Amino acid sequence: MKFQDIAKKPRSFLAMTGCHLEEFTDLLPHFKKALKDSKYTLEGKERQNPSTHYANSPLPTSEDKLFFILVYYKQYPTQEMMGLSFNMTQPKANLWIHFLNPLLEEALSSAKQLPSREMEEVIGDVPSLYSHDGVEREIQRPKKDQKTYYSGKKKTHTIKNNVLANTACAVIF
Repeated sequence: MKFQDIAKKPRSFLAMTGCHLEEFTDLLPHFKKALKDSKYTLEGKERQNPSTHYANSPLPTSEDKLFFILVYYKQYPTQEMMGLSFNMTQPKANLWIHFLNPLLEEALSSAKQLPSREMEEVIGDVPSLYSHDGVEREIQRPKKDQKTYYSGKKKTHTIKNNVLANTACAVIF
């Protein structure tokens, strides 16, 4: 599966990545900068030389790399399935996922698309119309401090999340 093939089909692209092609192209320069400035190699070692694209790579272009990580987060398939879909082995898919994850986060942050983690950052930006919701996300039972995370309502261990979204459904906090 390659970006160039799927980009020709807007509905398929949206279904696979969760974003429109315009949103993808807006994020791409931020992702390319994060990729260029990366301090680590695919194997997680400190980079000695500037990063380059290899023609025989399963993800030869920046577009393919961004497409790969967006498909992973939208579809959340197993690494075996990601490897089969992008013509690589499961261990290579694992390396790519772990390499591209912080780069995607850095790109989203520089594009100002990440939600705030602290309410103080949001105070001035809250629109007059917004939606607020609280949700409990299930987690694996922690080894320590289990009482803190136990939810009697859900009868399992959870983390409580509050979500603040604007009218365009973009998560603000």
